[in-house]
Amino acid sequence: MQINVYLTFFGFLPIVLLSSLVGYFGDKLKMRFEDARETNIDFSVMTSDIVGNYEVFQFLADRKSVMNVFLNKCLQRGKYKIRKSIYVFAVNHFITFINNFSVILILFLAAVFQKKAAISIGALTLFINSINTGFSFLQLYNNVVGALKVTESSMERVCELFQMSWEELPCILTKLDKPMKKSEIISKKSVGITFKNFRMTEDDIFHNFTVKSGGIMVVSGGNSSGKSYLLECIMGYKPYEGEIVFSNSEENLQVGLLPQETSLFCANLQENVAIFDETENTDIAFSIGNLTGNVRNWNKKSETEIGVNGKNLSEGQRRRVAIARAVQNGRNILMLDDPFLFLDKDNRKIILQNLKSLKKTLIIATNDENIIRESDIQVKLNERKIGEVIMQ
Repeated sequence: MQINVYLTFFGFLPIVLLSSLVGYFGDKLKMRFEDARETNIDFSVMTSDIVGNYEVFQFLADRKSVMNVFLNKCLQRGKYKIRKSIYVFAVNHFITFINNFSVILILFLAAVFQKKAAISIGALTLFINSINTGFSFLQLYNNVVGALKVTESSMERVCELFQMSWEELPCILTKLDKPMKKSEIISKKSVGITFKNFRMTEDDIFHNFTVKSGGIMVVSGGNSSGKSYLLECIMGYKPYEGEIVFSNSEENLQVGLLPQETSLFCANLQENVAIFDETENTDIAFSIGNLTGNVRNWNKKSETEIGVNGKNLSEGQRRRVAIARAVQNGRNILMLDDPFLFLDKDNRKIILQNLKSLKKTLIIATNDENIIRESDIQVKLNERKIGEVIMQ
C-alpha cells in the first residue's frame, strides 16, 4: 500500500498536532477547574438547605446585619461557580468535538486525495458515529443551559426570601401552624431564666422554676419526649403557655443555638463559625470547640471550603464546628441540643469543661449522665410534659 504524502503532511499530521495541543491545554484547564461541576451542585444544595432549614434561616433572620453579607457571598459564589461549570463543559466537549472532527476531516481528505480508493465499511461506520457524537454534543449543550436556568431560579428565590420579613414567609416554610411567641430579648451578660406557669401542652400542669445566671439546666427524656421542642420554646420558635422571663432584657439577641442536626455551609471554617461576619474574632470559639491541630491549621487557608454541610470533615469535626458557631454567636445563653453527638470520650470531657469555663447560662438537651451530674437543675420530659424538675 502506497502512503499518500499529501494526505500525511497536509491532512493527517496537522490534525493530530491540533488535537494534541487542544488535549494538552484542555487537560491543564480541567485540572484547574476539576471541581467546578461538584461545587456548583454544592451551592445549589446549600441554598436549598437554607430555604428549607427552619432553625438556620430564623437564626440568620434574627441577625439582619449578617444577612446582607451572607447573601452577597452566596451570589458571588454562585455566579463564579456557574461560570466555571459552563467553562468546564465547554472545554471537555470541545476536545471531544475536535477529536471526532479530526476523524471526519481525515476521511474527507482521504476521499479527495485518493479518488480511486474506496472507503471501507469500518471507516463509514466511524464517520456515522462521529455525526452522532455531534448531535449528542448539541443535546448536552441544551441540558447545560437548562441546568443553568434552574440554578439561577434558585438564586432568585433566595434573594426574594431575604428581602421578605420573617412574618411574611409562607407558613409551609416555617412549619408552624400557630404564630410564634417571641421570648424576651436578653443582654450581653450571662442571665437567668424564670419559667412562670409554664407548660408546652394543654394536658400538662403548670410549672414554675428558675435557672440561675451562669447555671446549667439539663433537659432529659426519651425519644420524642419534647427536649428539642422545649429549647425552641425558649428561643421563641414554638408556641407555649405561661411566661419565660430573662433576668435582664435589652435590644440585642445573644443566644447561641446548636440544633440536634448539624447544619454547616459550603464555605470555609471561619465563615461557618462567624456566619460570614468578617469582623469577628473566632479564636475563643475555636478553642472552646477544641478545634485544634489539623482542623485549626486548615482554617488558616481561608479559601478552603468544607463542602456541602461539612462533608469534607468527619462527623465529630462537624459537631465541634457547630459548637464553636453556637459559642461565637451566644454571648450569654447557649442552647445545645445533644451537643456531644459523634464525639469521643476525651472530646466530650474537654469541651464540657470549656463550656463551663465560659460561665454562661447553659441549656442542654441530653441524657448524658456526666452532663447531668454537672447541672444545677434537671427537667425530665415525657410526651412534651414536664414529669419532674430536680434541683441538684
